[in-house]
Amino acid sequence: MAPSKKTPTDCHPLNRTQTDDTKRTSGGTLPSPVGRRISDHLLHGILDNVVDGVITIDEQGMVQSFNASSEEMFGYQSEDVIGNNVAMLMEHDHASQHDGYLNNYLKTGIGKILGVGSREVMGKRKNGSLFPIDLAVSEMQLQDRHLFIGTIRDITRRKEKERVYSDKAILLETALENMGHGFCIYDADLKLQSFNQKYIDLYKFPPDFIQTGTDLETVVRHHGENGLLGDDPEQIEATVQERLKSVRMDLVKNVENSLPDGTHYIYSRTPMPGGGFIATFTDITERKQAEQKAAESAALSRAAIGNMAQAFCIFDGNGYLINHNEQFTKLFDLPPDLLVSGITFEDIGRFRAERGDYGEGDVDTLTKEAMTRFANPNMRTREHTQLNGVVYVHHREPMPGGGWVQTYTDITERKKIEQALQESEERFRSAFQNSSVGMMVRNPDDRTIITNDAMYKITGYSHDEMETLNLRKILHPDDQAINERLRNKLISGELDSIQ
Repeated sequence: MAPSKKTPTDCHPLNRTQTDDTKRTSGGTLPSPVGRRISDHLLHGILDNVVDGVITIDEQGMVQSFNASSEEMFGYQSEDVIGNNVAMLMEHDHASQHDGYLNNYLKTGIGKILGVGSREVMGKRKNGSLFPIDLAVSEMQLQDRHLFIGTIRDITRRKEKERVYSDKAILLETALENMGHGFCIYDADLKLQSFNQKYIDLYKFPPDFIQTGTDLETVVRHHGENGLLGDDPEQIEATVQERLKSVRMDLVKNVENSLPDGTHYIYSRTPMPGGGFIATFTDITERKQAEQKAAESAALSRAAIGNMAQAFCIFDGNGYLINHNEQFTKLFDLPPDLLVSGITFEDIGRFRAERGDYGEGDVDTLTKEAMTRFANPNMRTREHTQLNGVVYVHHREPMPGGGWVQTYTDITERKKIEQALQESEERFRSAFQNSSVGMMVRNPDDRTIITNDAMYKITGYSHDEMETLNLRKILHPDDQAINERLRNKLISGELDSIQ
C-alpha cells in the first residue's frame, strides 16, 4: 500500500534497500529509479505481511510509514496517519511528553525507550479506546537525518490472560490464607515455592525467615535449633538427614506431632509429579484437649462406677450391654468372660435360665418371661428375692436416646436386720403380755403406749381407761414427788428405765 503523502525517496526507509544506484538482473542493469521502485514495492509487501505493527517516524515525530498490521491495530488507514505526529497514536500522558523525549534524545543521545528493549505502553485507537502494546524502538540514520522505527505488538490478549491468571492467583492466595490448616509447597530442589501464614504461625518462625526460595534443610535445621528435634546434637543432625532423605523418597506421610508449647497437629505430605511435595499442618490441639478431658471424664466415671456400692449396668435401645461394674458381675454371679462386647440382655437372661436362676422350667419360656419383664416400660423400681436368698431393689431409668440405666441395690443384710427386729419385737410382745407382773409403756407426755393384762388386773382399770389415765391417779401421794424426779431423769437421759 503506497502512502498518499510522498516523502523524499532518500529519506523514506522503505527506499533504503541497497547502497548502489542500480539493480542488477540476469539481463543486465536497470536504471536506478526502477530499482528503487522495485525495492519500494518489495518492502511494502514484506512489511504489510508482518504480524507486528511497524511505524517509522522522523526527527520531528512525523509518521513516515504505517504498515497493514498497524492499520488493523489502530483502526486508521495509512493515509490518515502518514505525515501526522505519532502522538495521535498514544494515550494523553505519554503523547504530551513524546516530542520532549525525542528532542532530548537528539540533543543528548540519551533515550528513555530507544535501545532499551521493549516496554509496555498504552496505544490509542481511532475510536479513542486505549489498548496495551509492547513497543520497541530502534534508530536508523540516513545521510544527515534520523529515522526511528517502532515495532508494535498488541498484547491485549496476553494482558487479559495475565489478568485472569492474576485473579486466579489472588483467589488461590486468599483460599490458602483462609485454609483451616498450615500449607506449604517445596519444589524438586526442596526450595519453598508457596506457603500461608498458618504455616509460619504454627512453628513461630521469626519475621522474614520464611521466604519463597527458602531451602528445606534451612527450615529443618531451624527446628533443631529451637528444640523441636531433641537435645542431643548428634541425634539432631541424624534427624535432619533422615527427614531430608524421607522427602526425597517421594513417600506419602501422615503423622501426628506435638510441639513444646502443647500444640498438637497432623502433618500430611503428598509428593508431586516431577519432584517436590505439598504439605499440610492441621492443628488438632482443641480436639486433643477435648479428647483428654473426655478420657479424664471417662476415667472418673469408671472409677465412680467401679466404687459404687450398687450393681450398675447400661443397655442401649437394642438391648446390648454398654457398660457395667464389678458389683453387677458379683450380684448375679456372672462369669467375667460372659460380659464381653456385643452381649445382649437376652444372652444374659438365657445364661441365667440355663443355670436355674429363674427356677425350673423350659429355658426358652423362662428367657422370654425375663425379656418381657425387661421390656416393660412401666417397670421402674421393684424388690426381688433370688433363689439363693439375695434380696435387691432393682431401679431402671430410661435414657433420652433409647436404652436405660439399671441399678441393683443389695438389701439382703437390711432385710435380715429387719427380720431380726421383727422377731425380737414379737418376742418382746409375747413376754410383755404373758408376764405376771403388771407393766406399761408410756411416752414423755405421760400417755400410755401399751399395757399388759396383768396391769389391768392389778389396777382394776379397763383398756380404754388406762389409755387416758394420768399416772398420778394410780400412785400413792407419798410416791408422786419421787416419781416426778425419776421421770425427769428418765427424760433427760440420766436413767434408762423406772421400775
